Order: sequence, then structure tokens, then C-alpha cells
Amino acid sequence: MNYLYPENIKISQEWFETGNKYEEKSPSDVAFKFISYWISFNGLFSKYGDPKTDTEENQIRQFIDRYYDDYLIGLIDFDTADECEIFRELPVFNSADKRYRTPTKSKEHYLKCEDSAGKKTPVRIERFQTFINGKCEKERLIALILTIKQVRNNLFHGQKNPEPERNFKLVDSSQKILKKLLDAVIVIDS
Repeated sequence: MNYLYPENIKISQEWFETGNKYEEKSPSDVAFKFISYWISFNGLFSKYGDPKTDTEENQIRQFIDRYYDDYLIGLIDFDTADECEIFRELPVFNSADKRYRTPTKSKEHYLKCEDSAGKKTPVRIERFQTFINGKCEKERLIALILTIKQVRNNLFHGQKNPEPERNFKLVDSSQKILKKLLDAVIVIDS
């Protein structure tokens, strides 16, 4: 049985179907596809944990923990899948943070960035390194989905538009990965 939560699977299905209607002819189509898929996914993971005390990150982890063995194992080949290539190039940071707005586009630059207290930015760096070098496929999937959440945050909070090449690739790859995940966990009634 593939139904996660009957009370809101219908809403997730509807957003998933909405995303499937968009063709990938323009950056705005890709962005709307991504937005629709994220809303669908949000409807699934948000039922995990206590929404008053758990972070979205924790809810996503709980969702993946619960459904990994039955539906998500082997979903993505992290090392060769085209949609993962952009995520292997550079970490995705909160683009509202001025430290990461730089013409330097090297992995080394981003890995050396420090916060205002002079500390490295360990969470996103650790997530990037887990995705790149992780031995556990489930942890790599969690790192990838949490990176996609940062893409979503950057887009939703007005820090990115889908036009520049890297932004377009991030949004396009994100929607393709979310589609794979949603295809695995949502049963669409025929």
C-alpha cells in the first residue's frame, strides 16, 4: 500500500498532477513545475513530527527515514545522474547571505566561507560533503533533499530567479529529483 496519509494525499496528488502539466519549454515553466512539486512534497513530509517544535529539516528526515526502505532506496544514482551534476559542482547556500555573493565560482571559495563570527559554515558544507562523498545512500538522499529545500528557500524568498544558467540548472534539476521522489511515493488514480 502506497498511501501515506489519506487526509492529504489528495492535495499532494493534485499539486503533483499540476506540476506534470507544465512543459519544460521556458525557465518559468520549469520554475512552476518545481513549485508545484515542492508543494506536493511539503504536503507529505509536513505530517511528520510536531509542526510547532520540529523544523522542516527534521520533518524531511523523518519522512525519508520512514519511506526509504519501501520506496526510495536506489531512487537516484548520485554519482552519475544528470540531475545531480549541478549539486556536485558547488554547495547551495542561503543566497540572502552576502558572503556567498561573489564572482568567484570555485568550490574552494565556498568551502572556505566563514560566518560573521569567523566560523566555517559547517551545516551546508557538511551537507555538500555528505552528498558528494557519503557512504550511506539514505544520508546522501537526505543531504540532496535538504539542498533542494535551500534552492526552494532561495527562490521563494526572492533571492533567485530562474533565468541565469546556474539558477536554471538548480531549479530544473531540483524539479526532476522531486518528480522521481513523488513518482515513488504517490499513487495517481487512473
